[in-house]
This record gives sequence, C-alpha cells and structure tokens, in this order.
Amino acid sequence: MYGLFAAQRMKTIQDFLIKNKSADITTLSNLLDVSDVTVRKDLEKLEEEGFLIKNHGGAVLVEGSIPDDSGLSIENYSEKEQIADLANTLIEDGDIIFLGPGSTCYLFSKKLKGKNNITVVTNNINAINELYSNVKEIISLGGEIANNNGMLYTTGYFASEYLKGIYVNKAILGVNGVDFKTGFTVNDMSLCNLLKKVPTLSRQIYYLADHTKFDRIGFYQIGPIDSPDCVVSNERLSDAYKQYFYEKDIKILTTFKD
Repeated sequence: MYGLFAAQRMKTIQDFLIKNKSADITTLSNLLDVSDVTVRKDLEKLEEEGFLIKNHGGAVLVEGSIPDDSGLSIENYSEKEQIADLANTLIEDGDIIFLGPGSTCYLFSKKLKGKNNITVVTNNINAINELYSNVKEIISLGGEIANNNGMLYTTGYFASEYLKGIYVNKAILGVNGVDFKTGFTVNDMSLCNLLKKVPTLSRQIYYLADHTKFDRIGFYQIGPIDSPDCVVSNERLSDAYKQYFYEKDIKILTTFKD
C-alpha cells in the first residue's frame, strides 16, 4: 500500500530522474533518507507505472514518461492557475501558511517557488509533492486519505488532532460552493470538521474560488459568507458578489481589473 509518504518519495524520485535521466540505489537512498529496500520498492512501483526501467543498481527514465497536470483532470485549469498566481501576491517571505485541499490550492502550491522562509501546514497531498523543494518546512497532517477526482487529501480524527497547538498567519482554502445564504461550503463532512477549526488557528482566511463555485451549495458550511479576510476569483465572478464583498470590507481580488 502506497500512502502519503510513499507518494512524496516517489515524486522526489521522479523529479531526480527528470533532471538526471538515471539514478543509482545508493544516491536515492541518501536523498530520501530511507533504506535501499524501500527505494527498490518505490522503483518497482514506478516501473509498473511505466515511468522508469530498473537496471542493475538503479533505474533510468523512460522517454516520454514525464508526468504533467493533465492527468489530474483539473476543470477550468486556466482560470484556476490565474487565481493561484493572484493569490501568490498575498504571500510574503516568512509566512506560515495553512493550505487546504483541492485543485486550486494545488496549483497555488506550485507558485511558492522564489518565496523565502515559508512554512506550510497542509493536508493537500498533491501539494506536498510540489512544496517539497520550494519551501522551508512542510508540516503534513496525517489521517485518512480521501480522493476527489485525483486530488488527494487527509481528513478525519487524526488530521484534526494534528492541528492542535499549531498556529499560522494565513490560511489558503478552496471550497465546493459559495452562496449568499449558505456561505462557503464543502461536500465532505469530515473535511468540514477539520476546516472549521482553521479560523481559530489563523490570523487571516483567504478563499480561492473560480466563478463556477459561486451560487453553488455544498453539503456542509465551513464559514459564513462574511467570514473571510480575502476572496480570490477570476474575471467572470458576478458583480453581485464583488459588490457584497466590497460593502463588507472584505478584500476581493479577481483576474480582471475594474
């Protein structure tokens, strides 16, 4: 069974092979700080997936096997990537960030390269793979692993327990729905219970949501409509929501300049 830490190891192996084309067991063992036996198991899994070919003492990259985001089936990719770029302008060197699950938060994680001394607390497994070499420290929440269209995240009791005693200055969250009456909502009750704790440990709450999430209702509320410090969306966000956030003195950033 390949879980959270195996996924992180294998992403590191992939990155190394993409750059160097080949690797030996000893080098990977030292890089990952695991045993040779563990490296061999990871290489076997990656060989099954067609990413590499094992040889005596190591492995070589299979030409044309370099992974990309297309396998994640991210809807509205362009809009979400623009939102991620815009959200990145809210981050300053030295920030301690909670990063929630979802595709927009995953794309945001790819934008942190170049920031200095960033610490990220997250249950976004896909994001961990991107953050690994780009931030100062990652605190990954354990717990049950859930899968939403290829976007992996941890949830449940143990993930919530990991949050105890942790404080951040900014929280970046994605949602399944935003509505004037129901606020910011998600479809996973266990995830809701975890994310509802975030405002108690973060100074500021930022929601990332493309226009398709508005006027949509998820099953469980993680925060009322007037709860965030900032909302980041794309140019097709309706004027009604822009006006509401403006009147409530909630910062609203979109990819369109009024």
